[in-house]
Amino acid sequence: MKLKNILLKIVNKTDKIFNLSLKESIAKKYLNHLLKDIGKIINLTIDTKDKMISMEILLKGETENLELVIGKYGISKHNDFIMLRNIKTNKEWLKNLMDKFIADKKLSVPKKFRSYLDIFK
Repeated sequence: MKLKNILLKIVNKTDKIFNLSLKESIAKKYLNHLLKDIGKIINLTIDTKDKMISMEILLKGETENLELVIGKYGISKHNDFIMLRNIKTNKEWLKNLMDKFIADKKLSVPKKFRSYLDIFK
């Protein structure tokens, strides 16, 4: 393989890693703004290829981080609906709540938030 091809592959991989890191940073900042009265996202990982999100949140008044994993997510073509699947958390009550009201349901996204969903595509 020519050196030029090797360098192009390295640049492409670096660009993908940088873009994902930037997307995660933007998403974390935005979500922390939304959650400012509730808690703070400590770690956020977005896997746009496998459509998976994991995060750790420190809720106000709590000493232990809340761990939340969305094993699969889907976003409609026009960002007007999302669907979350395979939700896992370290809190049994929250897992039950998510399974009952959130998981595998088509959730409407308000217009003012739709443009932010491009980060997860």
